[in-house]
Amino acid sequence: MNMNVKNTTAKIYNRIKSDNYGSLYLMRLLSSWLVSCLVGYIAFSGIFRKEYAGEVNPFVFIGVFAVAYGLLTALRFIPKIKSLKSDCAALLLITAFTSCYLCYISYFEKGRGIDTFIALAPFVALCVWFTVGKYKLKAGKYIAYTAPVLIICGCAVMLLYTAVAMAARYYNLTPPTYDFGIFTQMFENMKDGLGPVTTLERNYLLSHFAVHFSPAYYLMLPFYMIYPHPITLQILQGVILTSGVIPLILICRKYRFTPIKTALVCIIYSVYPAFIGGCSYD
Repeated sequence: MNMNVKNTTAKIYNRIKSDNYGSLYLMRLLSSWLVSCLVGYIAFSGIFRKEYAGEVNPFVFIGVFAVAYGLLTALRFIPKIKSLKSDCAALLLITAFTSCYLCYISYFEKGRGIDTFIALAPFVALCVWFTVGKYKLKAGKYIAYTAPVLIICGCAVMLLYTAVAMAARYYNLTPPTYDFGIFTQMFENMKDGLGPVTTLERNYLLSHFAVHFSPAYYLMLPFYMIYPHPITLQILQGVILTSGVIPLILICRKYRFTPIKTALVCIIYSVYPAFIGGCSYD
């Protein structure tokens, strides 16, 4: 009898240890808590006010938490989905979405989105390490398929944001310097067969290449000739900036980065403020 009890206890312990049930429940609890917080953020405006905590209904918070936890638990009963994989993916996606939402509303409510981003970055990094790094063998195949999608989404966000922001800046007449006038005049002259010459750069007729040798402008010229408008230059600026992901992928491949690490590096590149912000100065 004692031997049967010991064997049963050993089997239960080994199963719990092998299935990482402690980590599974921890990830599920964190995901459910974040969903509850996110619903509270959306339902009650002004989350950065001190009165916010008293306005949240605790029964709603607990109810949303219970529903989220139940849905994540129900994923265990889908034959083709392993529970650990689903909880890893859920925690990673919910953390990313919640962080982006907090940075977004922090920027528009307080104008301090970068401060919120810096505060959340360690938590997001810990989440990525816990879900992707620690359990990469269990979720690696799934993540490998999603890595190209993540890279494409990052490039799309970078290009779309740059194109829309630069177009809006142009139509609102808010360029910070006269540089955009130089390039607009230069491309007009290139289109007319006069070469990359301007009269604005040094107050006399001068080839821009005498100041900055940039043959890449001729790669942009065919598109400008199709639609000769200043906005074309703004969009092409974003296209060329986004194309930096291609050599970045090749560098990651050379150093044998995993697909998810390559995707994360590309996403960091696509949202790095120094690159996107540089477009504002043409």
